Amino acid sequence: MSTIVGIHGIANTFSGTAMLTDDWFKALHGGLEEAGGPMIHRTDLTVVAYGPLFRLDANGKERTPRGVAQNVRYFKTEADWERELLAEWWKAAAELSDENRKSGREHESGEDPHIQHPNFQGRARAPQFVQRALLQLTKSRFFRLVGPTMLISELRQVRLFLHDPAFKKAILERLLPVITPETKAVIGHSLGSVVAYEALCALSNWEVDTFISLGSPLGIPNVIFDALTPKQKDGRGIWPNVKRWVNIADRGDLVALDKDLAPFFGPVEDVLIHNGWKSHDVLRYLLAPETGHAVSRALGGGTQT
Repeated sequence: MSTIVGIHGIANTFSGTAMLTDDWFKALHGGLEEAGGPMIHRTDLTVVAYGPLFRLDANGKERTPRGVAQNVRYFKTEADWERELLAEWWKAAAELSDENRKSGREHESGEDPHIQHPNFQGRARAPQFVQRALLQLTKSRFFRLVGPTMLISELRQVRLFLHDPAFKKAILERLLPVITPETKAVIGHSLGSVVAYEALCALSNWEVDTFISLGSPLGIPNVIFDALTPKQKDGRGIWPNVKRWVNIADRGDLVALDKDLAPFFGPVEDVLIHNGWKSHDVLRYLLAPETGHAVSRALGGGTQT
């Protein structure tokens, strides 16, 4: 049984557990080394691969996980949900562009200084909204690396986990058996932090020492935060079955729109880092000494973030 369990983010449709674990292990080993923490062995880490569940069939159609009925009604239409998230990303990209230009960091960040703001009422309902949003987002270096086609694909993965019980059940069934009483730390990156959060909330017989969320979108109102299971109570998200939660985000990571999760969930330890121009890259997150400190403390190393 692994003492550290990882859950990957989007864009891992064609990745398997062994492939991901090898890459994560090398990077996390480096983060622990930088933090002066204990070294780990390859067998101490397992990265759960759920990405293949999103692989399309030979006809380019969505597969439905076995054993679950396909007729699912979303609480929002697909178009409404995806437009709303695109609107939030567009706004954040424009604000970051403005901030970089004012501080003289536009050349360092690679941001286009002319990203228009979606500052009109009902922006997500306007005709051709998706095309307009994608046009502006591809001016951002962050989203330019992803590309519009991949971005729409990743939106689909987030939506399916949150709103399609078939996919949610299949993904959690891959993760939950791997989290055992021997697990000291659960690390979730990007969409994986959402999956990890719901899995940790579903635990009933024990607590994991530390949950580490990297580049997490958990604080995006309406489209993510308000769609979580279990539902929030009195405006605050349910605390997962963990003793400690460390949330690590890069200032320029637009997937992690809200870098501070404590106002949403309670005593989360929010930590800002700098990943360079690959602000959302999981390997750069794992290589950060701040991540190494959090894992070291979970393993009993005693270092502080």
